[in-house]
Amino acid sequence: MLALLAALAVGCEDDPSVFVPYDASSTADGGVFEAGSLTPYVLYYLGVGDVNADAGADVKLRFLLLEQPATPATGHEVDFAIDGSGQDSSLDTLSGITNDKGIVEVTIHAGQVPTTFLLRVTCDGAAPQYVTVNVAGGSTLRALGP
Repeated sequence: MLALLAALAVGCEDDPSVFVPYDASSTADGGVFEAGSLTPYVLYYLGVGDVNADAGADVKLRFLLLEQPATPATGHEVDFAIDGSGQDSSLDTLSGITNDKGIVEVTIHAGQVPTTFLLRVTCDGAAPQYVTVNVAGGSTLRALGP
């Protein structure tokens, strides 16, 4: 199992934001997959903790979709949405297709207005994932003069 996850992360080893779960049979909330589960897929955030972005930054996030118990789910559509007030932050896409390793990416374009929102990630047959995104404020322009 661990070898499969290590193989899936190939090409990501130099990226400190990439986290591969130790046990692919665990669910995102810490539960363990059991045969007969109602969700045939498990969606993992390949990162650690909340996302903190500076104003104007682009932040790429990766997600792994596995067919239970631990087979990469290729060619599946995964949807992305901002839950809450993203202010002037945005996503580069509202959906993506998993690659041959079961990985899909989305880029968050952090705006200039400070905010905190949830990135909601969904796929048919998998429990949704939520990632908290904190955007630091940008510079404020002020008119100078009397």
